[in-house]
Amino acid sequence: MLIRPLLAATLLVLLPLGPAVTASAQELDAKWLVGKWWGIGRTNVAQADYEVEFKEDGTLEGGSKSPYGITYYREGRWKIDSATILVEFVIDSPRSPVHGRKGSWTLNREGEELRGDGGRVPGAGSINITLRRAK
Repeated sequence: MLIRPLLAATLLVLLPLGPAVTASAQELDAKWLVGKWWGIGRTNVAQADYEVEFKEDGTLEGGSKSPYGITYYREGRWKIDSATILVEFVIDSPRSPVHGRKGSWTLNREGEELRGDGGRVPGAGSINITLRRAK
């Protein structure tokens, strides 16, 4: 007879974990991601403002403005791979030495933000990106 109350208590403790596990598996779906985002990219020497639009068809457009006044436009594609957003793009900034260069980001959802690695910049280290949904 003691087993039934113990089993019931165990189920009550474990049941709340079920929906949380399901919700975390659904955190990254295209509906949640699609739209305009803004934020910053930081290296160990500078910070730049970022604006990105993730589109329903798996493409993206956006840009960043360096502290030196150079605007870097990006066009590319994104896809969700498990719990990670993989982004590949080409930089379109004719006045910049990185014009035409390919780049990539690896982003993860942290609450209502996207955070991740934006590759490396020669002489400045890796870029840490944080994006929030634009309002």
